[in-house]
Amino acid sequence: HDLQEPLRMITGFCDLLKEEYDSKLDSNGQEYIEFICDGARRMTQLIKSLLSYSQVSRKKVKTQSCDLKKILSSVTLNLNSKITEHGAQILVSNDIPPVRANEVFLIQIFQNLIENALKYRHQDRKPEVKIEYEIRDEQVVVFVKDNAKGIAPQNHNRIFKLFQRG
Repeated sequence: HDLQEPLRMITGFCDLLKEEYDSKLDSNGQEYIEFICDGARRMTQLIKSLLSYSQVSRKKVKTQSCDLKKILSSVTLNLNSKITEHGAQILVSNDIPPVRANEVFLIQIFQNLIENALKYRHQDRKPEVKIEYEIRDEQVVVFVKDNAKGIAPQNHNRIFKLFQRG
């Protein structure tokens, strides 16, 4: 909760700047203020998500119908600067259906997978992440495939343990 207060202040002052000086700024200045406001809003959401994640073991996880296109759009927006920096392509199946899940967890999962693909990319090619699906026994199975380095075989048994690194 302590992390949210400085962000509230940043967002509040950003909104004041926008309200008071928007008409006095050129298009670059207006764009910069919008970037700051948007970044602060997304950081607020990430902190809320982190708080929710920390409470998982204490609460029953709530699920709902989740629009994967919308979630993936949000994730790519969160990672936009990294995606642009690496010249990465994030390819999502156009007809990817909704799924029943916890939206916060889906955002975290997709964000982590895409960040890992960017972080552990091959130096000799631009990162490419494909998000596809398949229907199996009336369930949506989502695949995230990338052209990164992969995980060394000796680390396969550790990759899904909490707070472990390969």
